[in-house]
Amino acid sequence: MKIKSLHNKWLTSGFIVSTAILMGSNASLGAGTTSQTTTEESAVQSMEANVEDTEATGETTEETESEFYKNYIKGKLSIGTRIVYRSLTDGDSGAKGGLQGSGTFLGTIYALDEEQNYAPTKIFLGYDFTKYFGIELAWDSMEASTKATSIYSSEIKSDGEVSLYGPTLSLLVKIPNKTQFTPYGGLGIGFFSADFDESADWALGYQGPSHYESLGSPSTPFNGHTRSMEVDSTTAFLLTIGVSWFPTENWFLDLSGQYVKADTDATFTSFQDGVQTGTPQTGNFPMDNFAVRFGIGYRF
Repeated sequence: MKIKSLHNKWLTSGFIVSTAILMGSNASLGAGTTSQTTTEESAVQSMEANVEDTEATGETTEETESEFYKNYIKGKLSIGTRIVYRSLTDGDSGAKGGLQGSGTFLGTIYALDEEQNYAPTKIFLGYDFTKYFGIELAWDSMEASTKATSIYSSEIKSDGEVSLYGPTLSLLVKIPNKTQFTPYGGLGIGFFSADFDESADWALGYQGPSHYESLGSPSTPFNGHTRSMEVDSTTAFLLTIGVSWFPTENWFLDLSGQYVKADTDATFTSFQDGVQTGTPQTGNFPMDNFAVRFGIGYRF
């Protein structure tokens, strides 16, 4: 009887301990599950908040960019390019056959003949501060070949080509109206660099193109004689009048006339076997011209 009583007590105690352990384990597991669930919910909420903040920031940036475009770009900024036909207004000195100091531009150069270039490379950028006033920044260039008489014969030759190129800046006044055409006028200034592309026969000291070609157009100087021409950079004055046609809201065609006053100084120097001979001669090339310009552009 005692043995059976002890056995029953042991089973009862084991059952109580096992139950306690099991309940504790379930409680711990329940707490862990609850904690994990809470952590996952917090992470999801944080991610949702970040997404909302990102979307809000993106919307703000887009709104800011939209406002900037609307206030400072749309209907104000334009870009385009032009082709140009030029006519020199003072390309003949009236001293054909003369020498330096007798009315020629320089040496025996008595005339300039404009060179036409119809490539659409005259790029321009315009900006309207108001519907009446704006500015235009453009790239321009012009070329003219020289005409001279040979001191050795009656041959008319070219010593080389004069080139001016550089940026221009103009203030424009516009006349808005209810039509698709907008007349305008402008005053501006050009900042031109200059080059002189010498003819080979002249630079190498030959008597003229015929003399040079008769000797096989050599690449060596004639009896060690060479010539050079330096042309100075210049600042030009611009006067413009034109009209823009807008067949659509953004695209436009442009037709204008422009007077360009752009004289440039030049210096001629001769050499014998690489040593300067005599005093350099100075002169002036009048590159003043009237240009007819046709352009196409896009207004944002």
